[in-house]
Amino acid sequence: MVTRVLLVILFSGFAVLTQADEQLKSEDFIYSLSAGGSYDQVKVILDGGDQPAAETTDWSISPFLGFGAYLPFAQKHELGMMAHYSNADEESLLVLRIADYRYQLWGPLRLKMFFGFARYDQATPAHGYFLGSGVEWRFSGESLALSLEGSYGDKIARDRVLPSDPPATKTPEIFYDIYAVNTYLSWYF
Repeated sequence: MVTRVLLVILFSGFAVLTQADEQLKSEDFIYSLSAGGSYDQVKVILDGGDQPAAETTDWSISPFLGFGAYLPFAQKHELGMMAHYSNADEESLLVLRIADYRYQLWGPLRLKMFFGFARYDQATPAHGYFLGSGVEWRFSGESLALSLEGSYGDKIARDRVLPSDPPATKTPEIFYDIYAVNTYLSWYF
C-alpha cells in the first residue's frame, strides 16, 4: 500500500513538472555537489519483513557524498534527482533518489522529501527502497546550502546464497532496515 502511494506521488510530481514548462532547456537545471556526514544504524531481520530484528548495530558515523540535478518550477518548488554515497555499518550504501522534492517555506528555508532506491553492499548486494525528509538552509547568494535530513531504507533485501548465511526458516531473504541522519553542505551551480 505504501509503495503504491509513493508511486502515485512520484508520477504526479513528474506530470506537474512536465506541464509546468514544455520548452525546458538544459540551462534551466540547477546542479549540486554535496559533502558531509551520515549517522546511521542497521537492523538485520532474518525471518521475514515483519519479524523482530535479529541484530541491531550501533550508531556509526560515515562520510556522505552526493550529486544532484534539479528543476525549479512554480517559484517555490524544485524537483530533481540525486545520487548519494555513504556507509552503513561500514558497508557501502548507494542511494538513487529518483524524486527529490524541495519547497521554499520562507526565505532561505526549504522543506525536503525524497524517494528512491538503494544498493547496500553486504556479502551479496541488497536492494530496496529509501525515503526521507528534512530541511535545507540556503545561504545568501543561494549557491551554498546546509541540509539536515532523516532517511529510512525499508526492508533492503538480499538472497541467502552463501554457506555462512543462517538457515532460512520463513523466507529465503535477509532484510536490512537502515536508519540515517544526514547533514551536509551543498554547492549549487
